[in-house]
Amino acid sequence: MKRILPPSIRRVLRRAQRAAIQALWPLRLIVALPWLAVVLLALPFTRLRFGHIGKVDHIGWLAQFPEAYLRQWQLTGQPNGETFFVLMYTPDNQALFDIYERHMRVIKSWPVNKVADFIAPVMKTFGLFVYDHQNYFNHRRYSTTDAVLAFTSEEHQRGRAELAELGISEDDWFVCFHTRDSTHYENDAHEYRNSRIEDFLPAMEEVTRRGGYAIRVGWSVEKPFPDTGNPRIIDYASHHRSDFMDIYLAAQARFFFGTTSGIVCVPVLFNKPLAMANAIPHCATPMRRSDPYIHKLIRKRGGRVLSFQELYDLDMFSPAFSAESFTETVERLDLEVLDNTPDELLDLCKDMFDILDGQEPGAEARRLQTFYNEHLMWMPDKEYAPLLAPRFALRHADLIDGIAEQKAG
Repeated sequence: MKRILPPSIRRVLRRAQRAAIQALWPLRLIVALPWLAVVLLALPFTRLRFGHIGKVDHIGWLAQFPEAYLRQWQLTGQPNGETFFVLMYTPDNQALFDIYERHMRVIKSWPVNKVADFIAPVMKTFGLFVYDHQNYFNHRRYSTTDAVLAFTSEEHQRGRAELAELGISEDDWFVCFHTRDSTHYENDAHEYRNSRIEDFLPAMEEVTRRGGYAIRVGWSVEKPFPDTGNPRIIDYASHHRSDFMDIYLAAQARFFFGTTSGIVCVPVLFNKPLAMANAIPHCATPMRRSDPYIHKLIRKRGGRVLSFQELYDLDMFSPAFSAESFTETVERLDLEVLDNTPDELLDLCKDMFDILDGQEPGAEARRLQTFYNEHLMWMPDKEYAPLLAPRFALRHADLIDGIAEQKAG
């Protein structure tokens, strides 16, 4: 794993950052005065408010943050008499950014956004900059609302034409596959989230056996997918990718098979089913009840796999458990993070097809899923929270039932 700053240095840096914010407050207020004047002048006509998102140079941020407002407005409605703007710039995916501009008032000017970043502490104090998007992890919101974003007829025409170039007709169906790998970022503190795309081959072959296409997607990949001799397995990420098709494929797939990487947020925008593998840390799950997931396992180096209760006791299920905390804990306790095996990935693929076919898991699998959520998962809205994939729960029942044994003891 990549080396990270020690906790003592990080604490010093956080204190220095807070001190800098306080010291610069008078200057921030002066710079904010023209903005405040515009808000006051508009007040007789409308109340101006701004979702201050900032730089969206990660696909996960771009997919999650602005859309959180659109979903919430479905549930609660947008406040009357309010004109709402989203402040965001430097998009990771221009095609998705363009779609947002059709559905929201977006201020994308780089100079304006840099000023907004500087005056944010002042504007937040006055309630003019809001940060509701930071609470995007809301299972009820995503389980009970409809997709808002949509393609134009011209975009659909373009997407179908590019699918045809891949050999996929309008009558065909496909599944997208994605893994996070070592090309994701330099000095990556989240390296433990990476996995091997080759391990997904049995799941891809299951898709093609059922008559579909398996499409490997991704913005940047470490290496091409090995030649399998199967024409229905397509390495789009290595040979065909574009910003537009990254979004279109995720939106049109029968389901998306991904890992804990930002791109899995894209199919959620369009209410497409998601199967999440190699989920890590353990608080990382899909957004919706209907989307199954499986975790990476963790073992003592060269020894046994830790039960989920043991991981819970290490705070690994806590949403506040940062990448730095995870890395420190793994290194301090000499632990190993285990990728899901090809068999586990194949099981997840089969579980996803069962869900799409309306097939309920057996009684024992449901008992394990329910027990797992009730005793380990942190979500306040558990009735909408996703469930551990049933075959994975059965395969690792000892790691789940160990919770009951430890609590009884």
